[in-house]
Amino acid sequence: MASGLASAPAAASSFPSDDCDVAGSTVVVDGSAAGFYARLRFYQPDPQDLWVCFRADNGGRLEQGGKLVISSMPNTSPLPVPQVDPSWQSCPTTGSMDALPHPLLSASLGDPSNPATYETFYADDYLTNSQAAICFSVTNGGGATAQKRLLVPLPLTGVPSVTFLSDPPGVHIPPPTPAPPGLPSSTCENGTGGVLTQLVNENVGGIQTWFYVWQESNTRIDVCVRTEGAVPIGGRLTVDASRVPGLTPTLATSPSDMTPCTMLLAHLDSPIFVDVRQSPLGTNPASLCLTVGTTAERVTVGTSGSLTPPDVTWTQDPS
Repeated sequence: MASGLASAPAAASSFPSDDCDVAGSTVVVDGSAAGFYARLRFYQPDPQDLWVCFRADNGGRLEQGGKLVISSMPNTSPLPVPQVDPSWQSCPTTGSMDALPHPLLSASLGDPSNPATYETFYADDYLTNSQAAICFSVTNGGGATAQKRLLVPLPLTGVPSVTFLSDPPGVHIPPPTPAPPGLPSSTCENGTGGVLTQLVNENVGGIQTWFYVWQESNTRIDVCVRTEGAVPIGGRLTVDASRVPGLTPTLATSPSDMTPCTMLLAHLDSPIFVDVRQSPLGTNPASLCLTVGTTAERVTVGTSGSLTPPDVTWTQDPS
């Protein structure tokens, strides 16, 4: 089961999708990747009630979310903890025993024939007399996807009530989780000046990941990565071309081509797939690749047009 405990309660919010951001909630996915924020959490405030909070927000073009509340009949058996699986398409839009609209939320942007520009969001539930299913899908041409189903077997003593509270209109992206201070991998976030780009700041099933690019100057670029949870690993890749006057490193990203990264830094198959790799030391251009769940990103930095290569270094976080 993909799960992770929230670390701290959040301040009061007018967005129901924030209600699960409390100590004791379970994180399925929460954070930003490739410019798209996605949240799916659940929380049981008492044995008879289950809250499922979800949201998708890309900062101005697609922003939807809310909270689904499942409440069992009084004096019945407690609701079990939801099971998490990838069967996000298993919520038919007809036949559910609740009176809610189906799907609960659905939106898309871009051209379906051009996956690089196409973004989608889908959230729905399906209630029978034996189980409740909550289906969630976010896809982003930038390489970020989150597609999960929560499955709740129901007590045999009555069908629970299901209500839905929708988020109000408007952009609502919670602040990113700060990286641990004082590590090479936190250099990018804590640097001053230059240009900082957040690629990934996301918790997937209890694995928190940071992936940032910091262009300190015209001649120096840092790429910082860290994962915490079952696979604590991190470090900073630096490409410095200051030895060659007028030479500027170039930056490229890809959500699909991970072939330049052949040196394994960390790997985990379960409960969440995690893979962190880099190109061989001394390679120009140099690459750093991260895959967590179904989110993937590669950063490549290097120079061309000079016989003098840049200085490329990898500084690993202490274990």
